[in-house]
Amino acid sequence: MIDITNVDEFETEALTKSFDCLNKNNAIEVLKEPRDIQYIYSMFDPFNVFSSTYNVNFKNILKITAPNGVFYLVQVELKRARQYSPKYGQLSKEIEYQIWGCANLRQTFGNILLQPNELVDDFLTRLLSKLLSKAQLLFPDNSHLNKRYSISYSDREKAIIFFNEDVLKKAMMCNYLNIALKGETIIAGFPRLISVDNTKKLENFFSTIQHLVT
Repeated sequence: MIDITNVDEFETEALTKSFDCLNKNNAIEVLKEPRDIQYIYSMFDPFNVFSSTYNVNFKNILKITAPNGVFYLVQVELKRARQYSPKYGQLSKEIEYQIWGCANLRQTFGNILLQPNELVDDFLTRLLSKLLSKAQLLFPDNSHLNKRYSISYSDREKAIIFFNEDVLKKAMMCNYLNIALKGETIIAGFPRLISVDNTKKLENFFSTIQHLVT
């Protein structure tokens, strides 16, 4: 079972529903060993995903073994390091939860960053800024994609291989999805409150990638 220690009633329901909605045809393991947990932290470390205004805790790490390979979904607990808002004179919400995922790839696709257009130049842009080209139209004929997402990459040919038709279709079914690849690691997630919808969409996205380590 997932860890809901010190989680309020509302958030407990959100975390539980997020776990319960996962595809039960896949093998699901809640990681408990400190060594395994630290390994997942180490996968996220190079990406500097989360804002420094948060203290970050991986509340639950779920190892998913699917037909296409192994990936991990993480229920991330974000606790604000600064809770008082001078502008509004009130306490901000102390804790929120988001859903993120990561996986190892069998090959490298260079460095890639996909972001919703409204988040470009926000906190995720600093991920790989020295290694990526400026955002370019990877698929210039896909106007629907280009209206919603910005893609930066270090190797155009490898980026096109990774974003095959199936992967791109799953990504386009999501709102506010962020995807980053560096070397043989991929992370993806939603900088929004955890929900059943986002959890299912993130699981479906990872389940489509055909380059995961098995």
